[in-house]
Amino acid sequence: MSYKILFVDDEENVLSAFRRQLRGRFEVHTARSGTEALELLAQDGPFAVVVADLRMPGMNGIEFLAKTRQAAPDTVRIMLTGYADLGNAISAVNEGNIFRFLTKPSPPEHVIKAIEDGVKQYQLITAERELLEKTLKGSINLLTEVLSTVSPVAFSLTLRLRRVVSHILKHMALSSAWQIEIAAMLSQIGCVLIPASILEKISQGLGLSPEEQKTYNSHPLLGYRLLAGIPRLEQVASMVRDQLKPLSEFDVSSRPLPLDATHTGAHILKAATDYHQLIAKGMPHSEAVEAMRNQPEVYNPRVIKALSSEPFDLEMWDSRLASVSTLVEGMILGEDICSVAGELAAKKYAQLTPYLIERIREFHATQGVMEPFRVYVPAYVDLSSGIVAVYPAEVE
Repeated sequence: MSYKILFVDDEENVLSAFRRQLRGRFEVHTARSGTEALELLAQDGPFAVVVADLRMPGMNGIEFLAKTRQAAPDTVRIMLTGYADLGNAISAVNEGNIFRFLTKPSPPEHVIKAIEDGVKQYQLITAERELLEKTLKGSINLLTEVLSTVSPVAFSLTLRLRRVVSHILKHMALSSAWQIEIAAMLSQIGCVLIPASILEKISQGLGLSPEEQKTYNSHPLLGYRLLAGIPRLEQVASMVRDQLKPLSEFDVSSRPLPLDATHTGAHILKAATDYHQLIAKGMPHSEAVEAMRNQPEVYNPRVIKALSSEPFDLEMWDSRLASVSTLVEGMILGEDICSVAGELAAKKYAQLTPYLIERIREFHATQGVMEPFRVYVPAYVDLSSGIVAVYPAEVE
């Protein structure tokens, strides 16, 4: 694999020398200024290594490499400097802005060795990030599969909460949005230990007894304990833990409220959960939002403003009869699927994933399944007009 290397120097003869020295070893790009180089980083990246001269008109090398660190944090940064500027170069190394520096002029073998070392460092950085991302994705997929299998009611609730959370995030422009999206996906993971009867009441907007409410309120802490040990999910775990807390239990001494990522995520989950419960009870969108706006001690006003910014489609469910051959990913089972002999193949309220569909089909091929059976398909209800669009239309 040929890695991209970017050289930045205002002297064309220096850039030409680098192109000659590295021809055939790397894919070499050059720029005559920091501004031009930043444009290349954005348009032609990613670059494995960036080599920049310290002394350039306009934006100097230290400023440019500091901006590179922000724009392309995985890119390894090397500085070119004369002996008179060694103090500045060493300071830049100590501050973490660069990986290594080269003095001018440098023998070709020194340049090649520094870049090869930079590429090795880039490989380590990207390999570690890729491993973390795969681990994170695998962990999330595993947990959602567990939730859909063990507690289908909680999983179907998760799907509806995610839609509300996505609508809120659309109107808040948060840098931590990806973490909040994951927190919404995993917000109900603690419900694997909550009785299904309680979750069904929550899903249907029914009231809970004090004892049932206490049991239900324990699920955020249970979820936190499951998530806290997963790399890069520490903030997500805290959002899940605090998702039922009213605003008054956070530090609200500052006005306007600071956009702390973890706290804001918890505020959004709290608003989405309570909004869903109000809608499930039959309250119109405008009335639900107004009821929440009138409780400033409970809800973050920025979150309520985003929630009320425009009408949106809330995912509901339409009941249909289906057979094994008509199963589609995203459906929710409206009843247990059993073999003709009464053996359980899949539980009521399970969300159909490719894995679960294949499992049901294999079960049907070997033992036979009682058909037809009831499923729920998404029905998107326009809260302002009352128009319902059901998918998939071919299910009868």
